Amino acid sequence: TFDPPAFEVKELFGEIRIPILKDIPVFHELTLSGAGRIADYKGSTGTVYSYNAGVDWAPIEDIRFRANYSRAVRAPNLVDLFTPLGQNFAPPPTDPCSLRNIGEGSATREANCRADGVPATYDYVYPSSLGFLSGGNPDLREETSDSYTVGGVLQPRFLPGFSLSVDYYKIVVNDVITSPSAQAILDTCYDASDLNNQFCDLFERAGPGGGPRGEIQGQILENSLQVIPLNYAKLKVRGIDFEAGYRRSFGKVDVS
Repeated sequence: TFDPPAFEVKELFGEIRIPILKDIPVFHELTLSGAGRIADYKGSTGTVYSYNAGVDWAPIEDIRFRANYSRAVRAPNLVDLFTPLGQNFAPPPTDPCSLRNIGEGSATREANCRADGVPATYDYVYPSSLGFLSGGNPDLREETSDSYTVGGVLQPRFLPGFSLSVDYYKIVVNDVITSPSAQAILDTCYDASDLNNQFCDLFERAGPGGGPRGEIQGQILENSLQVIPLNYAKLKVRGIDFEAGYRRSFGKVDVS
């Protein structure tokens, strides 16, 4: 049986909306808003914070401007964290340190392969699947995102029922939780600037004396590779969102 650590979530949330000005010249309405949340994930990422702040300004009744900043957090779930490592198999991988592949990666690939003890004559081709272990990663951190939105809404009184909204948005997500493939782990390890990265820590190669299952020097040891979720990369998106609508009543419809 597998008993994961005790997992408990406690949260505290607050929200405020403050009307500052209303129905005076150049300030038909001015409102500030904000919210915050503190969450404590016992047995996981610990204490995390999320919050947002915004402003709405309508100089006249027909038009409204708005801006908002938000910090959001997504903690890893129980599956991401505590799934026990189990046996799995990958299709025959393409070894980035083999002579036939060493020139296909980044400029640092060859130097990293040599620093990892792979001989210059190594040109091994895996004839069959590679055994590895897959499961959860208890060292995962939470994902965090920062989003910015600036825009406005036009609802002219001379054209009742018409509305137009335009918003610019930018969203950046850091420490994205991703489950890389076995091949991606191998390639990213050696295509990084050096071997000091989390991908190279997920597998071992046979040393000068070979491996316990007859692996030659430089070959990846069977079942040494761990394919687990990791925090890495960064997601960015930005754009402009338009929405226009027009509502008009054309009279009553008799359905009798």
